[in-house]
Amino acid sequence: METIFEENNLRGKTILWLGTSIPEGHDLGEPDPEKRKTYPQICGELLGATVINQALGASMCRANMRTGDFVGGNANNITRCLSQTLEEKEYLIEHWAEINPLLKNPQIYPDGLEAVKDVKVRPASFERKLLPFLDGTFPMPDLFVIDHGHNDTQRPSPQHELDILLEPTVANIRNGYLAEDTYMTKNGYANLKRFFGDLSGIPEEKFASFIASVNRNCFIGAMNFICTLILHYNPRARIVFLANLDNNKKELLVAQRKIAESWCFPLLEPGKKLGLGEHIIPGTAKFWDENGTTDLVQKNLYCKDNVHPHTDTTGRTIWLYGHIIAMELKNMVL
Repeated sequence: METIFEENNLRGKTILWLGTSIPEGHDLGEPDPEKRKTYPQICGELLGATVINQALGASMCRANMRTGDFVGGNANNITRCLSQTLEEKEYLIEHWAEINPLLKNPQIYPDGLEAVKDVKVRPASFERKLLPFLDGTFPMPDLFVIDHGHNDTQRPSPQHELDILLEPTVANIRNGYLAEDTYMTKNGYANLKRFFGDLSGIPEEKFASFIASVNRNCFIGAMNFICTLILHYNPRARIVFLANLDNNKKELLVAQRKIAESWCFPLLEPGKKLGLGEHIIPGTAKFWDENGTTDLVQKNLYCKDNVHPHTDTTGRTIWLYGHIIAMELKNMVL
């Protein structure tokens, strides 16, 4: 694919893309597996930019459940989460026999994490996916795209409410709605200082709220942690958030908008321009399956499984998705 946006601010630049199976998924419309592309890759080619796709399927951004333990968590989400440290990953690997029974799907890794520890667990940490691009190990990217959220909508049991909108505040921690991020706060905030450096410059009256704001036990806090880390190393870094695709998770979209507004960075909502409406279209029952009996909503004509653009097996949707995002990004000021 040739670059079609000859004049754009990202030409020749580097984009680091963090996310889930949604940006990790390849174009299933391409018969040759070697030629299948992701929408971040398509987007990069259109912009003439280098895209480093660090997306990992089933990963969530948050480090844990809001209760600070693993009770009711999803095995894949927990083991592959972005905001956990390498030390926390090692704890999962070493203590899996005790942790696994607490999860809602212990059947996934009943015998331990040996088979996945070096391909799905350790590599999922921000210390592998993000930090090397900040601390000088690799060149600093020009743009960071955070495409996380779908797997952060946690409900430990049907009796629990979704906690995607839970705010990381002093009051919520004090009132027991959100467990303290003890890994980061123990020993005089030693681990927080390990990643953010000296905290003495934070005004005393703002210190407690800052510590609460980067609490990784909830989605908003984990996103704050990642953004704070990026800006700690590069105070003028450009960050873009990518919106939720799943119309069944409207609370997530509200949370993503709240995060984008808080950080004053763009939230791209490509679904608004792709035709992902929820209107039922008569006569579409057999659109994907000749045995289908129920007409589809507009969105499912593009996004077969309601989540992943690459489930359109014609390849049309992932191509459109990459183009729409590239159009949004091409005029960003860097």
